[in-house]
Parts: sequence; C-alpha cells; structure tokens
Amino acid sequence: MTSLEFFKISEVGLVDGASGPGTYGSDLLIANGNGWMVKIPDNIAPGQYVLRHEIIALHSGGQENGAQNYPQCINLEITGSGSETPAGVRGTELYSASDDGILFNIYTPLDSYPVPGPALIAGASPITEQSASAAASTGTPTTGAGSGSPPPAPTDAPAPTSAPAPTSAPAPSSSSAPATTAIAPSTTSVAPQPTSTAAPPATCAAKKSKRSKKVRRHARDVKSRNVAPIRA
Repeated sequence: MTSLEFFKISEVGLVDGASGPGTYGSDLLIANGNGWMVKIPDNIAPGQYVLRHEIIALHSGGQENGAQNYPQCINLEITGSGSETPAGVRGTELYSASDDGILFNIYTPLDSYPVPGPALIAGASPITEQSASAAASTGTPTTGAGSGSPPPAPTDAPAPTSAPAPTSAPAPSSSSAPATTAIAPSTTSVAPQPTSTAAPPATCAAKKSKRSKKVRRHARDVKSRNVAPIRA
C-alpha cells in the first residue's frame, strides 16, 4: 500500500565511531539476542496503524545503490487517550539512493551519522536499557485429535481344501495350507503443533536498492521504526 504515510517514533544510528567501521544500532541488536523494544508515544491517537521496522546495511554504502534496506511491517492497534495524529511521509518517499545516511562510507572514523528518513516526532523517547529487553515468547503446544481411518476388518481365512483322492497311478499330491490374509491396521500419528497468534499480514512499501558486488564479512547497519495510520 503505497498510500501509507509514516512518521518516526524511534531510531538508532552510530553508537561509537572512534574507529571504522564503528559500532551501530545493529551491533546492539545482535548483542541483545536479535530482540529490541520500542516505546509507542503516549500522545498518539488511538487507532489502527502499520509499524515499519527497518535495518539499513551500509557495508557497501560508500557507492550509490550500495546500501541494502530490509523493512518489516506489522499491523498495530494503539489504545489510550492520546490525540496526536502526526504528519507522515509515504514509504516510497522516505529516502533516495543519494541521501545522506544512504550514500555513506562507514570505513573512516566518524563523529555522527545522519539516520535516513523523517525526524522523530514530538513525544518519541528511546528505551535505553536494551540488554534485558527481549521478551521471550511463550506458548503451550496442543496435540491434534488425529484423523486416521479405522483399521479394516480382518478377512476370513478360506476353508481348507481337501487333497484329491489318489488315482490308479498315484502321483504325489501336494496339499496347500489355508491362505490367510492379514492386514495391519493403519494408524496415522499427528505430531503436536504449537499454537501461536500472529498479527494479520500487512503490506508496506519496501525499497530495496540493488546489492553491490562488494562483500564484507561483518555488516554494519542502522535501524529505524516508522508508524503509519490506516485510514479507511
């Protein structure tokens, strides 16, 4: 949905740039077990929104179209007594390939980094203590009732056949044992499946610049979160 307009409620860029490539928000994210908490500002009006989380990989950002963008969107319902409806920017217009923070060389000592996208809205505040912030998901697996068909009834064994009476020129007769057909019951086992609750799918405008052929073992990224209201 390219008509969604996003406003920014959180961002993390350069943490320590004393030596290139520096320490960025993604390094904190990894150190925190790939979990991150963000505070929804209290002043935002209740309603249905789309929360857009995005990581920008800058290991090839020193050349145009070298940065790599990885957005993720979820549907979000905000409740409370807030009344603010901040102005937003369409997802297709959040930044361009030549913007500061997109076309950016991280392999030099740095004092700052311009996080791309709109400025933080009034009332936005970061959660600084992220080391123990990742919430572990919980759930109780349930066991399915199973849908296997009942085992077939066993077939009756045929009556024994009688050996033929010997003729005048007797030939050895061969008798056959009664044939019995045994069919093993069919059983279908259903493995327990965990039950989880997922937010309804959402679509966002994702802008991903083409990958550069330059590869580096450790990517340095920045991250931001934007929110867009869903209007009927």
